[in-house]
Amino acid sequence: MSRDHLTVEEMAGYGRRALAPNELLAASDHLVECAECRERLDREQPPLAGAGEGSCSYEDLVAYLENDLDPLQRREISGLLARSPRARAELDDLVRFRAEMNRWPARDLGDEDDEKVIAFPALLRWVLPLAAALAVAGAALWWNTRSSPDSILVLNDGGQRIEVRANGRVPALANLSDAQQRDISAAVRRGALDVPTQIAALAGHREALAGEASAPDPFRVQNPVATAVRDGRPNFEWTPLPGATSYRITIVDSTNGTAVTTAEMSGARPSWTPNESLTAGRTYQWQIEALRGTEVIERAPKPPQPEARFQVLTAAARQEVERAEAKAGSSHLAKAVIDAQAGLLGEARQEVSALIEQNPDLPTLRRWFAQLEQKPAAR
Repeated sequence: MSRDHLTVEEMAGYGRRALAPNELLAASDHLVECAECRERLDREQPPLAGAGEGSCSYEDLVAYLENDLDPLQRREISGLLARSPRARAELDDLVRFRAEMNRWPARDLGDEDDEKVIAFPALLRWVLPLAAALAVAGAALWWNTRSSPDSILVLNDGGQRIEVRANGRVPALANLSDAQQRDISAAVRRGALDVPTQIAALAGHREALAGEASAPDPFRVQNPVATAVRDGRPNFEWTPLPGATSYRITIVDSTNGTAVTTAEMSGARPSWTPNESLTAGRTYQWQIEALRGTEVIERAPKPPQPEARFQVLTAAARQEVERAEAKAGSSHLAKAVIDAQAGLLGEARQEVSALIEQNPDLPTLRRWFAQLEQKPAAR
């Protein structure tokens, strides 16, 4: 390859993406350095894939492969790929390019390289996936992600790169059974976690009152509500009420309406754990009263709020969850799906929150969290 400038043949081969991988890398490096060749490239070569009929931009194709599109965008791109042989050929070409690049060792781009690429935004559409990594992370090059063509989600899970595939496989979580891997893939495709019907039913329905204020109730129960709990000694939590000197909690067996526990505690801490265990497999509801001296100044929940109900897992269900979690290891993704399937929505919400901290821009995780926050009612 010419040291001073790209030849006409090299320029044309680069524009058609017809160069060998090592030559393509060398051409990209040269274009970063050489303003004259960049100008020639823009002047003499057509865009790689414009917005015209039957064509996708490389940015769209990369986002499609990385599952980084919202549902409407993905539907539009999928439709175009189905209709247009040209768009499909461009996608196939990109997949082949990625596979070819995976055979080459990744290079980290230093600060100096970052500045050179960012200084020439017009070059980004020509450097192909080489510059895409700069826009995403700025650390390893794009082709080092090694995603499968059928990946539907790629995320950081506690420092481990997890790839979820449409065929139901999660290669990084090979300790999980095939059925568990398929459950994760299905939850990603649907954008919703699978919740047992009997747990979803615990959410009840909020009563609609005429003229009801939209502001949230200042005094309300927080946990456990519309969820299963792992054992019979869950931690009960509620929002503190200014002026309350103490709180009184009452727990009722939902089957027969009998109060099984009543306890009073100081107002310093809005949480409490029972000394005696509730019965495994039973469903309970609870209410908290805010007291000022001996006077009850507020209760939660109260109409129009639904009752605060929860279920204690059976011993067998708890053992099944713990066996599944042991296979999941430290994976927040796997545990979120496992916990949700067991009805442990409070614990699933914590796992999803941990994933969102590491992957703040993934729509799937935000949909999962919203689902768990809303405590879905039974259909």
